[in-house]
Amino acid sequence: MRDWLKTLRKLNGVVLLSTQNLSDIFNSPIRDVVLESCPTKVLLPNAEAANPASRQFYESIGLNEREISVVQTSIPKRQYYVVSPIGRRSIALGMGGVGLSFVGVNSREERQLVEDTITKYGEDWQSAWLRMRGLGDWAGYLEEQLVLERSIK
Repeated sequence: MRDWLKTLRKLNGVVLLSTQNLSDIFNSPIRDVVLESCPTKVLLPNAEAANPASRQFYESIGLNEREISVVQTSIPKRQYYVVSPIGRRSIALGMGGVGLSFVGVNSREERQLVEDTITKYGEDWQSAWLRMRGLGDWAGYLEEQLVLERSIK
């Protein structure tokens, strides 16, 4: 992995690494090459970021007190803090309820509910899912679009 990361960087390749905890990187035997070869970091909100145990990881990647506070107070699933060679800033993906109802599913229970919905409703599960999430207007719109699309075929 160490050699692979170095080689890809020299070839101007792109590597995407993802972890739930910064400690995974800092406890890794290839921590140095991961941090050097992946100069852009997208940090998810973490209410525990200012706690001493977590703070050390954020400080190790160069965040100051204000930036750690931003990570700590950002809104989960909506705001992110990006650290890159060209700058640092808080970003928001601007997703509304419809987008979040699909990409914001992350608990085991929610994933099972999605699976159950797919099993029950088949290829039209998305509108049923939107209704279950309280987005009936969007579900109706989606159903209208599907009817229109099927009539054209």
